Amino acid sequence: MWTRAGTLPQSSVRNAFGLSRNQRAQPTELAILASEVRFTTCDDYLNVCLGRPAKDRSKIANPTNGKYFCGPFRLVSEVPAKWTYRREVPNRIRVVEYADINVTCKG
Repeated sequence: MWTRAGTLPQSSVRNAFGLSRNQRAQPTELAILASEVRFTTCDDYLNVCLGRPAKDRSKIANPTNGKYFCGPFRLVSEVPAKWTYRREVPNRIRVVEYADINVTCKG
């Protein structure tokens, strides 16, 4: 089973109702990790792309200070369905590509 790794939304109890600033660095940390991997094309719905078996995880050392993302992950690049068709499709999110990674963190 897949779960979302980020701690958004910012206003959640987990983030002290927005007082904690830790979650604000997560998109930047993900972007840095994503810039170091090769993505696999998957032009389909999220459940289909997440259902594909993980293969050849890229090993990456996390260069950031936050080090929130450590261990095995699947990065997913997604786009919303076009507004005109949002009621005609089974899922409003489509995956463009994904990458299986294993992130190592020091300290």
